[in-house]
Amino acid sequence: MTDRDKLLHHIDGNLSAEQAREIEARIREDAELRAECDLLCHVQNRLRQRPAQPSPGLWEGVHAHIREESLWRSLVWAGKRLVPLAAAAAVIFVVLIDNADTEANVVADYFDSQTELVLSDIQADSLVIYP
Repeated sequence: MTDRDKLLHHIDGNLSAEQAREIEARIREDAELRAECDLLCHVQNRLRQRPAQPSPGLWEGVHAHIREESLWRSLVWAGKRLVPLAAAAAVIFVVLIDNADTEANVVADYFDSQTELVLSDIQADSLVIYP
């Protein structure tokens, strides 16, 4: 456990007596650790002083904000943001698929033309069938 972890546990009162003595000795020796301890103690004291009741009107404001949110606003957001992205992705997908298909067709057409060229050079009467 680091000194900082021990310091946090010490401030919360979660250390054994021996561990508390060790961290208190480190706080006395290290000015940076002492400053951090003072700051954390100050924050903890301020938190204890906060009112137990929430601020008046807090829930009403949050509830009003929740009521303003609706499914329609979510759908509008999706239409403005997600639909153009999906359309762009579809266009890219179609282009990639089309290019792959075109390359395959070009290769197939090339072999077909070469086969026709070779077969057109062969004369039927020049073929000799060996017994």
